Amino acid sequence: MRNDLLEFSSVKGYIQTHIVSDVGMTALEALAPFDAWAEAESRWELLRDMMRIVRTQRIPLAAIPDIRPLLALREGVALAG
Repeated sequence: MRNDLLEFSSVKGYIQTHIVSDVGMTALEALAPFDAWAEAESRWELLRDMMRIVRTQRIPLAAIPDIRPLLALREGVALAG
C-alpha cells in the first residue's frame, strides 16, 4: 500500500470488525483510497443513496451468501435443486 498518510489501514481495521461474510472480507481486502477526487464524489453519492434507503426501509444486513460461483456459470446451465 502507498504511504498510509490518511491512516487508511486503521479505517479498514475498524470496518473489519463489522464484516460478517467472506464476500465482505474480500471487498474490504480490495478497498483502497481513490486516485482522483471525482471517484470519491461518485462513491459518496452512492453511499448517500444507500443510507437514504436504510433510513426509510427495513433491510436485513446480515451475512450474505457468496453467489460468485453461480455468477461464473455459463448462461443456460441448469442448477440442481
